[in-house]
Amino acid sequence: MQCQHATGLQQCRLPARPQPQPWQRIPLHHISSQKQHQHLPHLGDRQAAQNSVRAAPRHTARPRQPLRHVATAAAAAADMGGLRLPDVGVGPHIRTLLQPSKYDAELLSLAVPALAAMALEPLMNVFSAAVLGHLGTQQLGAVSLASLATSLATYVFSFLVFLTTPRIAAAHANGETQQVARLAAVGLWLAALTGVFVAVGMSASAGTIVAALKPPEAEVATYAVQYISVRSWGILAAMLGFVASGTYRGVKDTRTPLMAALGASVTHVVLTPLFILGLNWGVWGAALAATISQWVSCILLVSLMFQRQLLGLRDLMLPPQWHEVVPYLWKGAVLAFRMIITFGMIMFASGICVRAGATSQAAFEIIRQVWIISIQLFESLNVATQAMAAGFLGKDDRTSAREVLQRAFNLSCAVGLAIGLLLYMGQGGVVHLFTKDAAVGSLAGAILPIIAFFMPLDAGASIMDGGLIAAGQTNTLSVIQVLGSLVQYGVLAYLVANSLENVVSVWAVLKILTLARLSGGYWLHFVSGRSAYRARGSGDLSQPAQAGNVLNLTVARVPVTAADFGSSLTSSCSIDEGDVTGLMEATANRNTSREHNSGIGVNGHSSSSSSSCSNSTVSLDGHCSNSGSTSSINV
Repeated sequence: MQCQHATGLQQCRLPARPQPQPWQRIPLHHISSQKQHQHLPHLGDRQAAQNSVRAAPRHTARPRQPLRHVATAAAAAADMGGLRLPDVGVGPHIRTLLQPSKYDAELLSLAVPALAAMALEPLMNVFSAAVLGHLGTQQLGAVSLASLATSLATYVFSFLVFLTTPRIAAAHANGETQQVARLAAVGLWLAALTGVFVAVGMSASAGTIVAALKPPEAEVATYAVQYISVRSWGILAAMLGFVASGTYRGVKDTRTPLMAALGASVTHVVLTPLFILGLNWGVWGAALAATISQWVSCILLVSLMFQRQLLGLRDLMLPPQWHEVVPYLWKGAVLAFRMIITFGMIMFASGICVRAGATSQAAFEIIRQVWIISIQLFESLNVATQAMAAGFLGKDDRTSAREVLQRAFNLSCAVGLAIGLLLYMGQGGVVHLFTKDAAVGSLAGAILPIIAFFMPLDAGASIMDGGLIAAGQTNTLSVIQVLGSLVQYGVLAYLVANSLENVVSVWAVLKILTLARLSGGYWLHFVSGRSAYRARGSGDLSQPAQAGNVLNLTVARVPVTAADFGSSLTSSCSIDEGDVTGLMEATANRNTSREHNSGIGVNGHSSSSSSSCSNSTVSLDGHCSNSGSTSSINV
C-alpha cells in the first residue's frame, strides 16, 4: 500500500487499483447490494468530506420494517461471499452432526483410552464391595462410612489435574520441552507437600473424623478408624497421580494413564481377596489393598514421565520458587472451595433421603450409581476436549479451539441423548440389576426418567466445563458451580421446611446445577466478549482470511445512531474493494521512524505510536484491532 499526503489528510492507495479518500462514515444503504451504488463521491480534503457527510441522505422517520437495512446488507454480503446466514431448524444441525469432522479422529483417539481408564475405578469399587460383603454388614457399613472422608479429601484436591492440564498444553504446543518439565516438577512438589500434610493429619485424627460421622454402632466405628488410618496414605499417591494425569493430558496422551490404571486394577483384583479372605485381615486388609494399588498407579505414571522426557531429575530436585506456586495456591483455593460446596450439596441431598427412610436412601443410591456409570461415556470426551482445546489456545489458534469445542459439544450431546433414550426404554431392567425390592424398584423407576431427560444436558455441561478448564478460566467455573449449588440448597431447604421433600424432588433439584453449568458455560464460550474462544478486538468470531483482495468490514458492537444509518444494528459483511472505494487497511510496521510506527486513521490523526500496534490493523476510528493477517476495518 502506498500513501501520500494531501491537504491535511493522508491519502492511501492500494497497489492493484488506486482509490481516492472516502468520507468518514458511509451510510449502510449506500452499500446495500453489489449492483447498486457502484461509485462513491470522491473527496479532496477534510472540508469536502465533512460537507458530503452532512449532505448525505438521512432517515427522519423509522422505516416500517426496522430490519430492512440489516436484511439487505446481509443478503448483499452473502451474495459477495462474505456473510453466511445460519439455517434455523433441526435439519441443518443433524446434518452437521452426521458429517465427519477433521477433529473426530483425534477426539476419539483421546477419548476411548480415557473412557477405559475412567470406567475401571467404579468397577473396582463394585468388586471391593462384593468381596467385603462376605465379611458382614458391619464391616461393609464401616468401609462405606470411612470412604466418605477419604473420598472428600481426594475430591477436594483433584483441582491439581485442572490446573496442570492447560499450562502443560500451552508449553507443549509451543515446543517448550524444558517448560513442560519444570511445570510438571512444580506440580509434583506441591502435590507431595500437600499430600503428606493431609495423609498425616487424617491418619492421626481418624478417631475424631469417625466420631463426627456418627456411626450407628461402636463396632462400625472401630472398623472405620482402621480403614481411615491405612487408606489415608493413598491420598498422597492420588495427588501425585493428579499432576501426572494432567501432564499427560496436556501432551495429548491418554494411553499412558490407561496403562497405569490397568496396572492398578490388576493389583487391586489380586490383593483384595488375598488380604481379606486369604490372610483374613478384614477391613484393614481391604484398605491396604486399595492403598497399594493406588501407589502402583502413581509409580507407573511418574516413572513413565521420565521415560517420555516430560520430567527431568534436575527439575524434580529443584524446589519451586514462590512465584511458581502462587497461581496454584490462588486458583487451587477457589477450586477447592467449589468442590467442598458441591460435595456438601450431595451430602445434604443424601441426608434428606436418609431421613425419609431406608427405601428412599436405597433408591437414591441406585440412581447415583447409574448416573456415575453413565456419565463416563461423555466425560471421556471432556478429557479429549481439554487436551485439544488447551493445545490450540496455547498456540493462540482460537478458531481451531472453538471448532474443537463445538464439535465435542455436539458429539457429547448426541451421546447423552442416546444414553438417555436407552435408560428410559430399559428402566425396568436397569433397576432390577440393583435391587429385587418392589418398593425400592418402584421409587427408583420414578426417578430414572428425570435422569434420562437430563442426560443430554449433563453431557453438554461436561464439555462446557472442559472448555473453561482448557482456557484456564477455573475461577469462572467455580463461580458458576458455587452459585448453582447455593440455588440448589435454597430450593431444598424450602422443600424441607414445607415438608415437600422426597427422593424424586431431590433429584429434580440437583439438576439445577446442570442447567447452571450448561447455560453459563455456553454463554461464556460462544456469546460473551470475554470468551477465550473468540477473536481478540472483534465482536465477531474470527474467520479465516479470504483469498484475493477482499476487505472485511465489521460493523462493531458500538451502537450506530439513527441519524447515521436510520437504525442501530450490528452485522458483519465482506465487501469487494471495487464496490467501496477508498476503505483501506493501514498496517503499522516496526520502524525507527515515528511516522512508520503510527497508523493514520481516516480522521487524519495518529492512531498509535506504540510498537505494540505492529502487525495489527488500524481501524477507521484510529485504534489497533489486532486482527492478525486478516484485513479488517472496524467501524
